[in-house]
Amino acid sequence: MFPEDGADADALLRNAEASLKRAKETGESYLFYAPHINARVSEEVELEHRLRKAVERSELFLHYQPKLDLVTRRIVGLEALMRWKAPDGALVPPVTFIPVLEQTGLILEAGRQAIATATGVYRRWQAQGLEPPRIAVNVSQLQLRRKTFVEDVRAALRAEGADGGGVDLEITESLLMHDVDESIRKLAALRDLGLRISLDDFGTGFSSLAYLSRLPLDTLRSTAVRAGDDGEPARHQHRRHHHLARPGAAPQGGGRGRRDRAAGAATAAAALRPGAGFLFSRPVPAEEIEALLKK
Repeated sequence: MFPEDGADADALLRNAEASLKRAKETGESYLFYAPHINARVSEEVELEHRLRKAVERSELFLHYQPKLDLVTRRIVGLEALMRWKAPDGALVPPVTFIPVLEQTGLILEAGRQAIATATGVYRRWQAQGLEPPRIAVNVSQLQLRRKTFVEDVRAALRAEGADGGGVDLEITESLLMHDVDESIRKLAALRDLGLRISLDDFGTGFSSLAYLSRLPLDTLRSTAVRAGDDGEPARHQHRRHHHLARPGAAPQGGGRGRRDRAAGAATAAAALRPGAGFLFSRPVPAEEIEALLKK
Protein backbone atom coordinates (compact mmCIF):
# COMPACT_ATOMS: atom_id res chain seq x y z
CA MET A 1 0.00 0.00 0.00
CA PHE A 2 1.25 3.49 -0.85
CA PRO A 3 3.24 4.99 0.77
CA GLU A 4 3.96 2.44 3.54
CA ASP A 5 5.17 -0.28 1.14
CA GLY A 6 6.87 1.91 -1.46
CA ALA A 7 7.43 5.54 -2.26
CA ASP A 8 6.92 5.12 -6.02
CA ALA A 9 5.48 2.75 -8.59
CA ASP A 10 8.73 0.84 -9.10
CA ALA A 11 9.16 0.16 -5.39
CA LEU A 12 5.53 -0.93 -5.04
CA LEU A 13 5.80 -3.35 -7.96
CA ARG A 14 9.11 -4.74 -6.72
CA ASN A 15 7.76 -5.36 -3.23
CA ALA A 16 4.52 -6.80 -4.61
CA GLU A 17 6.52 -9.31 -6.70
CA ALA A 18 8.56 -10.26 -3.63
CA SER A 19 5.36 -10.90 -1.69
CA LEU A 20 3.92 -12.94 -4.57
CA LYS A 21 7.03 -15.11 -4.76
CA ARG A 22 6.99 -15.69 -1.01
CA ALA A 23 3.25 -16.55 -1.07
CA LYS A 24 3.86 -19.17 -3.77
CA GLU A 25 6.68 -20.71 -1.74
CA THR A 26 4.57 -20.94 1.42
CA GLY A 27 1.33 -21.94 -0.33
CA GLU A 28 -0.60 -18.98 1.06
CA SER A 29 -3.44 -17.51 -1.00
CA TYR A 30 -2.29 -13.97 -0.21
CA LEU A 31 0.46 -12.30 1.76
CA PHE A 32 0.93 -8.70 2.82
CA TYR A 33 4.33 -7.20 2.17
CA ALA A 34 6.81 -6.86 5.04
CA PRO A 35 10.43 -5.63 4.86
CA HIS A 36 11.82 -9.02 5.91
CA ILE A 37 10.36 -10.58 2.73
CA ASN A 38 12.78 -8.61 0.57
CA ALA A 39 15.64 -9.73 2.78
CA ARG A 40 14.60 -13.36 2.32
CA VAL A 41 14.27 -12.97 -1.45
CA SER A 42 17.68 -11.28 -1.61
CA GLU A 43 19.22 -14.23 0.25
CA GLU A 44 17.63 -16.68 -2.17
CA VAL A 45 18.80 -14.72 -5.21
CA GLU A 46 22.33 -14.58 -3.81
CA LEU A 47 22.29 -18.33 -3.07
CA GLU A 48 21.13 -19.10 -6.60
CA HIS A 49 23.81 -16.83 -8.07
CA ARG A 50 26.61 -18.46 -6.08
CA LEU A 51 25.31 -21.93 -6.85
CA ARG A 52 25.10 -21.19 -10.57
CA LYS A 53 28.74 -20.09 -10.53
CA ALA A 54 29.68 -23.19 -8.55
CA VAL A 55 28.10 -25.50 -11.15
CA GLU A 56 29.74 -23.60 -14.01
CA ARG A 57 33.13 -23.97 -12.30
CA SER A 58 32.52 -27.62 -11.30
CA GLU A 59 32.91 -26.68 -7.63
CA LEU A 60 30.32 -29.16 -6.37
CA PHE A 61 31.90 -32.40 -5.20
CA LEU A 62 30.99 -35.81 -3.83
CA HIS A 63 31.32 -37.44 -0.46
CA TYR A 64 30.73 -41.17 -0.13
CA GLN A 65 28.76 -42.95 2.56
CA PRO A 66 29.77 -46.59 3.00
CA LYS A 67 27.27 -49.43 3.08
CA LEU A 68 28.60 -52.16 5.33
CA ASP A 69 27.87 -55.83 5.61
CA LEU A 70 26.63 -55.92 9.21
CA VAL A 71 28.17 -59.35 9.78
CA THR A 72 31.59 -59.04 8.16
CA ARG A 73 31.83 -55.23 8.59
CA ARG A 74 33.22 -54.98 5.07
CA ILE A 75 32.25 -52.15 2.72
CA VAL A 76 29.85 -53.57 0.14
CA GLY A 77 28.69 -50.35 -1.50
CA LEU A 78 28.93 -46.56 -1.49
CA GLU A 79 26.36 -43.81 -1.88
CA ALA A 80 27.60 -40.67 -3.60
CA LEU A 81 26.21 -37.53 -1.96
CA MET A 82 26.61 -34.06 -3.42
CA ARG A 83 28.45 -31.46 -1.35
CA TRP A 84 29.15 -27.73 -1.65
CA LYS A 85 31.28 -25.37 0.43
CA ALA A 86 30.31 -21.84 1.42
CA PRO A 87 32.85 -19.01 0.97
CA ASP A 88 33.98 -19.51 4.57
CA GLY A 89 34.82 -23.15 3.83
CA ALA A 90 31.89 -24.63 5.76
CA LEU A 91 29.73 -27.28 4.10
CA VAL A 92 26.35 -25.97 2.97
CA PRO A 93 23.58 -28.37 4.13
CA PRO A 94 22.22 -30.38 1.16
CA VAL A 95 18.66 -29.46 2.19
CA THR A 96 19.62 -25.85 1.48
CA PHE A 97 21.11 -26.14 -2.00
CA ILE A 98 19.69 -29.35 -3.54
CA PRO A 99 16.16 -27.86 -3.85
CA VAL A 100 17.66 -24.79 -5.55
CA LEU A 101 19.47 -27.01 -8.04
CA GLU A 102 16.18 -28.69 -8.88
CA GLN A 103 14.10 -25.50 -9.00
CA THR A 104 16.52 -23.76 -11.35
CA GLY A 105 17.34 -26.74 -13.57
CA LEU A 106 20.99 -26.61 -12.52
CA ILE A 107 20.58 -30.22 -11.36
CA LEU A 108 20.88 -31.30 -15.01
CA GLU A 109 24.51 -30.23 -15.22
CA ALA A 110 25.29 -30.96 -11.57
CA GLY A 111 23.84 -34.46 -11.95
CA ARG A 112 25.89 -35.10 -15.07
CA GLN A 113 29.01 -34.02 -13.21
CA ALA A 114 28.14 -36.34 -10.30
CA ILE A 115 27.82 -39.38 -12.59
CA ALA A 116 31.10 -38.52 -14.33
CA THR A 117 32.89 -38.01 -11.01
CA ALA A 118 31.63 -41.28 -9.49
CA THR A 119 32.62 -43.16 -12.66
CA GLY A 120 36.07 -41.59 -12.66
CA VAL A 121 36.66 -42.41 -8.99
CA TYR A 122 35.61 -46.03 -9.50
CA ARG A 123 37.89 -46.38 -12.53
CA ARG A 124 40.82 -44.80 -10.65
CA TRP A 125 40.46 -47.25 -7.79
CA GLN A 126 40.37 -50.15 -10.22
CA ALA A 127 43.53 -48.88 -11.92
CA GLN A 128 45.26 -48.95 -8.53
CA GLY A 129 44.48 -52.63 -8.17
CA LEU A 130 41.79 -52.08 -5.54
CA GLU A 131 38.43 -53.84 -5.48
CA PRO A 132 36.01 -50.91 -5.16
CA PRO A 133 32.37 -51.47 -4.25
CA ARG A 134 29.63 -50.16 -6.51
CA ILE A 135 28.80 -46.46 -6.22
CA ALA A 136 25.16 -45.31 -6.18
CA VAL A 137 24.26 -41.89 -7.60
CA ASN A 138 20.84 -40.29 -7.16
CA VAL A 139 18.88 -39.18 -10.23
CA SER A 140 16.42 -36.28 -10.03
CA GLN A 141 13.04 -35.88 -11.65
CA LEU A 142 14.34 -33.30 -14.12
CA GLN A 143 17.17 -35.56 -15.23
CA LEU A 144 15.03 -38.62 -15.89
CA ARG A 145 12.33 -36.65 -17.74
CA ARG A 146 14.85 -34.93 -19.98
CA LYS A 147 14.62 -36.37 -23.49
CA THR A 148 18.39 -36.48 -23.83
CA PHE A 149 19.04 -38.07 -20.42
CA VAL A 150 20.50 -41.29 -21.82
CA GLU A 151 22.78 -39.30 -24.12
CA ASP A 152 23.74 -37.05 -21.20
CA VAL A 153 24.80 -40.10 -19.18
CA ARG A 154 26.63 -41.60 -22.15
CA ALA A 155 28.54 -38.33 -22.58
CA ALA A 156 29.44 -38.28 -18.88
CA LEU A 157 30.82 -41.82 -19.12
CA ARG A 158 32.66 -41.04 -22.33
CA ALA A 159 34.33 -38.04 -20.66
CA GLU A 160 35.88 -40.48 -18.18
CA GLY A 161 36.77 -43.02 -20.87
CA ALA A 162 34.69 -45.68 -19.18
CA ASP A 163 31.46 -47.63 -19.38
CA GLY A 164 28.88 -47.63 -16.59
CA GLY A 165 30.32 -50.63 -14.79
CA GLY A 166 30.53 -49.99 -11.07
CA VAL A 167 27.85 -47.28 -10.92
CA ASP A 168 24.21 -47.59 -9.85
CA LEU A 169 21.57 -44.96 -10.62
CA GLU A 170 18.98 -44.50 -7.87
CA ILE A 171 15.54 -43.40 -9.07
CA THR A 172 12.43 -42.83 -6.96
CA GLU A 173 9.24 -44.71 -7.69
CA SER A 174 7.25 -41.51 -8.27
CA LEU A 175 9.53 -40.47 -11.15
CA LEU A 176 8.66 -43.56 -13.15
CA MET A 177 4.91 -42.97 -12.92
CA HIS A 178 5.06 -39.91 -15.19
CA ASP A 179 5.58 -41.82 -18.44
CA VAL A 180 6.02 -45.53 -17.83
CA ASP A 181 6.82 -46.59 -21.39
CA GLU A 182 9.39 -43.83 -21.87
CA SER A 183 10.92 -44.61 -18.47
CA ILE A 184 11.27 -48.28 -19.42
CA ARG A 185 13.01 -47.32 -22.66
CA LYS A 186 15.47 -45.03 -20.89
CA LEU A 187 16.23 -47.46 -18.07
CA ALA A 188 16.84 -50.30 -20.52
CA ALA A 189 19.23 -48.08 -22.50
CA LEU A 190 21.07 -47.12 -19.31
CA ARG A 191 21.48 -50.76 -18.29
CA ASP A 192 22.91 -51.45 -21.75
CA LEU A 193 25.66 -48.96 -20.84
CA GLY A 194 26.63 -51.18 -17.90
CA LEU A 195 24.81 -49.19 -15.23
CA ARG A 196 22.56 -50.82 -12.66
CA ILE A 197 19.20 -49.32 -11.75
CA SER A 198 17.90 -49.04 -8.20
CA LEU A 199 14.29 -48.08 -7.46
CA ASP A 200 14.20 -45.96 -4.31
CA ASP A 201 11.22 -45.28 -2.02
CA PHE A 202 9.37 -48.32 -3.32
CA GLY A 203 5.97 -48.56 -1.66
CA THR A 204 5.32 -44.83 -1.49
CA GLY A 205 3.60 -44.72 -4.89
CA PHE A 206 1.05 -46.91 -6.60
CA SER A 207 3.20 -49.53 -8.24
CA SER A 208 1.83 -53.01 -8.66
CA LEU A 209 3.86 -56.17 -9.06
CA ALA A 210 2.70 -56.37 -12.67
CA TYR A 211 4.05 -52.84 -13.22
CA LEU A 212 7.32 -53.72 -11.52
CA SER A 213 7.84 -56.77 -13.71
CA ARG A 214 8.04 -54.47 -16.73
CA LEU A 215 10.81 -52.31 -15.32
CA PRO A 216 14.48 -53.13 -16.00
CA LEU A 217 15.51 -52.86 -12.33
CA ASP A 218 18.30 -54.43 -10.29
CA THR A 219 17.42 -53.30 -6.76
CA LEU A 220 14.37 -52.16 -4.80
CA ARG A 221 14.68 -49.87 -1.79
CA SER A 222 11.61 -49.70 0.41
CA THR A 223 10.91 -46.94 2.90
CA ALA A 224 11.32 -47.91 6.56
CA VAL A 225 11.49 -45.99 9.84
CA ARG A 226 12.90 -42.48 9.64
CA ALA A 227 16.07 -42.41 11.68
CA GLY A 228 16.70 -38.71 12.24
CA ASP A 229 17.98 -35.76 10.24
CA ASP A 230 21.51 -35.92 8.87
CA GLY A 231 21.19 -32.92 6.59
CA GLU A 232 20.16 -34.95 3.56
CA PRO A 233 16.78 -34.63 1.87
CA ALA A 234 14.20 -36.76 3.68
CA ARG A 235 14.25 -39.65 1.21
CA HIS A 236 17.84 -40.44 2.21
CA GLN A 237 16.98 -41.13 5.83
CA HIS A 238 16.33 -44.86 6.18
CA ARG A 239 15.79 -47.61 3.62
CA ARG A 240 15.72 -51.34 3.22
CA HIS A 241 16.85 -52.65 -0.11
CA HIS A 242 16.34 -55.91 -1.93
CA HIS A 243 18.30 -57.10 -4.93
CA LEU A 244 15.97 -58.49 -7.54
CA ALA A 245 16.60 -62.05 -8.60
CA ARG A 246 18.91 -62.15 -11.61
CA PRO A 247 20.84 -65.07 -13.07
CA GLY A 248 23.71 -65.83 -10.70
CA ALA A 249 22.58 -63.39 -8.02
CA ALA A 250 20.95 -64.23 -4.70
CA PRO A 251 18.33 -61.87 -3.23
CA GLN A 252 19.58 -59.75 -0.34
CA GLY A 253 18.11 -57.13 1.95
CA GLY A 254 19.47 -54.16 3.77
CA GLY A 255 18.81 -50.97 5.70
CA ARG A 256 19.95 -47.38 5.70
CA GLY A 257 20.12 -44.58 8.24
CA ARG A 258 20.96 -46.70 11.28
CA ARG A 259 22.22 -44.54 14.15
CA ASP A 260 22.17 -46.69 17.27
CA ARG A 261 23.71 -50.04 18.08
CA ALA A 262 20.45 -51.59 19.21
CA ALA A 263 18.86 -50.89 15.83
CA GLY A 264 21.95 -52.21 14.06
CA ALA A 265 21.96 -55.40 16.11
CA ALA A 266 18.25 -55.97 15.60
CA THR A 267 18.59 -55.54 11.86
CA ALA A 268 21.58 -57.86 11.72
CA ALA A 269 19.57 -60.47 13.58
CA ALA A 270 16.90 -60.15 10.92
CA ALA A 271 19.58 -60.88 8.29
CA LEU A 272 19.18 -57.49 6.63
CA ARG A 273 22.91 -57.39 6.17
CA PRO A 274 23.90 -54.32 4.15
CA GLY A 275 23.54 -51.17 6.26
CA ALA A 276 24.49 -47.51 6.00
CA GLY A 277 24.22 -44.59 8.37
CA PHE A 278 26.06 -42.35 10.77
CA LEU A 279 26.54 -45.29 13.18
CA PHE A 280 29.01 -46.76 10.69
CA SER A 281 30.38 -43.69 8.95
CA ARG A 282 29.51 -40.19 7.93
CA PRO A 283 29.80 -39.39 4.22
CA VAL A 284 33.53 -38.87 3.66
CA PRO A 285 35.84 -37.75 0.82
CA ALA A 286 37.03 -40.26 -1.76
CA GLU A 287 40.52 -40.22 -0.25
CA GLU A 288 39.23 -41.62 3.04
CA ILE A 289 37.33 -44.40 1.25
CA GLU A 290 40.47 -45.19 -0.71
CA ALA A 291 42.45 -45.54 2.51
CA LEU A 292 39.85 -47.97 3.85
CA LEU A 293 39.96 -50.04 0.67
CA LYS A 294 43.73 -50.34 0.95
CA LYS A 295 43.56 -51.86 4.45
